[in-house]
Amino acid sequence: MAIQTYEVGTTSNPIKVQVEVGIDAIAHTTIYIIKGSDWNHVVDSLDDANGDVPLTPISTAVDLVGKTLYVQITLNFENIDPPNREAALENMVLYYTLTGGPNGARAFSKVDNTSVEDGFEMVYLDKRIKLI
Repeated sequence: MAIQTYEVGTTSNPIKVQVEVGIDAIAHTTIYIIKGSDWNHVVDSLDDANGDVPLTPISTAVDLVGKTLYVQITLNFENIDPPNREAALENMVLYYTLTGGPNGARAFSKVDNTSVEDGFEMVYLDKRIKLI
């Protein structure tokens, strides 16, 4: 799957990100901006363990051109019975929304990579969005 893109433009408009995670597991989200080998931490999800990140400014559009937004979501399924964990992941609702670009808001819902560990107790979801 090719990396998805979001047009930020070249103005001084603020670009914002929001992540909504709908799942019964304990979730934590971390967002970075990447340029080459430089990883800059932007924000972590709130402390309520649902993985959501409220609409948060990242930077200005002109500053973000050519960079990549990287979102990692960590899911802990310890509170879900083992036979129900895969179904919980399959039924998860997930939206990454970017706003502030010339074409307005855009929601993304697919992940780029899913890693499962410890007998499906821990799951890591990765998403990259190229900012153009």
